Amino acid sequence: MITDKDKEILDEIRFVLTGRTKSTLVVMVTETYGKRDEVKAELAKMLPEYREAILDLSGRSITSLFRTIRDDVSQEIQTSKPVEYLLHIFGLEDSLLSSTEGFLGTSPLIRELNLERENLFHEFPFCLIIWTTGYFTEKLKTQAPDLWDWITYSYCFRDDSITQNNRDIPPLSELREGFTEERKQRISDLEKRLNDLSLTGDSVRVLRSKFTVYTALGEEYEAASCFDDAIKYYKAALAVTSGSELGETFVAILYGRLGTLYFKRGLAPEALLYFNKAHAEQREKLHDSSTESILQLRETDIKVES
Repeated sequence: MITDKDKEILDEIRFVLTGRTKSTLVVMVTETYGKRDEVKAELAKMLPEYREAILDLSGRSITSLFRTIRDDVSQEIQTSKPVEYLLHIFGLEDSLLSSTEGFLGTSPLIRELNLERENLFHEFPFCLIIWTTGYFTEKLKTQAPDLWDWITYSYCFRDDSITQNNRDIPPLSELREGFTEERKQRISDLEKRLNDLSLTGDSVRVLRSKFTVYTALGEEYEAASCFDDAIKYYKAALAVTSGSELGETFVAILYGRLGTLYFKRGLAPEALLYFNKAHAEQREKLHDSSTESILQLRETDIKVES
C-alpha cells in the first residue's frame, strides 16, 4: 500500500527525474520485494515519458555492475537517446558474496563500484535506479565512500505492513512427486513469502531467510522435475549464503544437488564441475542423500564428449 509518506517521496523523485537532459544514478531502499514492486509501479505511472527496462541480478554473483550492464543490457537501450530509459537494477545485494574455485567469500563488488563510479554516472544514456536494501547502502557508505559522495538521490520506503515473515520454512512437503496441484500451491505460497520477506535488520538474519526460501523453492521444483527452475533457486541460495554463517555442509549439499540436476539433464561437464566443488567443499561431512555418492564418483564415471 502506498502511504502518504511514500507519495511525498515519490513527488520528490518525480521532480528530480522530470525533464532531465543528463543521466543520473538513484538509489531506492525498500524493506520488502513487495514494497519495491509497488513503488516501482507507482513511479511508472508518474513518469510516463520514460521507457523502462529491468536488469534483475537476483541470485547472481557479479563483481562489476558496469561490465554487467555492458554485457547484459541490449544495444538498443545502450545506444538509445539521452535519458529515454530508466534502467531498474534489482538484486545487487545478492552479489555481496562470491564464489572462487568453489569457495564462498566476500565479493569485490563494493570496491569495484567505488572504482567504476565515473563510468556508471557518465557512460550510459539512461538513468540508473538501483533498488536495494538498507544493509547494502550502509556498505556503500562505509566501503565505497567516493561513490556515495557522488550519489545525490537516495530514498527509503518503509513498509508498515511488515509482519514476522522471516520465520522458518517448513521442510519439503510430503507430496507425491510431480507438478501436482498441492505442489503448485506450495510453490505459490513460497514465492509470496519471498515477495513479502523483510529485508531490514540484521544482515545475517536476512541472508538466512532468503537462503531458506530459495532452498525450499529449489526442493519443490526439483521434486516436480522442473530442473531448470530448481537450478535457478539453488544457485540463488548459493549466491546469498556464507560458509562461515550457514555452515560448510549447506554449501556442499547445494553443489551436490546442482551436480545431480545437471546430470539428470544430460549435461555431464556441468555435473562433474559441481560434484567436484561439493567434494572439495566438505569431503568428510556430506550428509545429504544427493551428495553422498560424490565420494565414490570418479571422472571416468561420467563420459564427457570431446
